[in-house]
Amino acid sequence: MTTGLAAPTAIDFVTQAIDYVRPHLDRSRPVGERLQTLWAAAVAARDFGACDVVEAEFLQLARDTGLFTDLGRRADADLRHVIRWAMRDQNPFQ
Repeated sequence: MTTGLAAPTAIDFVTQAIDYVRPHLDRSRPVGERLQTLWAAAVAARDFGACDVVEAEFLQLARDTGLFTDLGRRADADLRHVIRWAMRDQNPFQ
């Protein structure tokens, strides 16, 4: 017997955080500002999923928004460093 109620929809908070911050990573903004914005968003989202999932999603966001390319040849290492600091709630910019 059906009740006519829809099954609850799972909410993906990591995706919501990424969707919220994406416009703030616009390439018209300075690279340093965008990197700090990515870090702040990762800090805010760190409890929304497993560390490896949050890291992978934010790395993909950096690629999608051009931040990865704009950081140059050390982009992968630098972004992983910044995101891992976010996971530890530490600020690499101080």
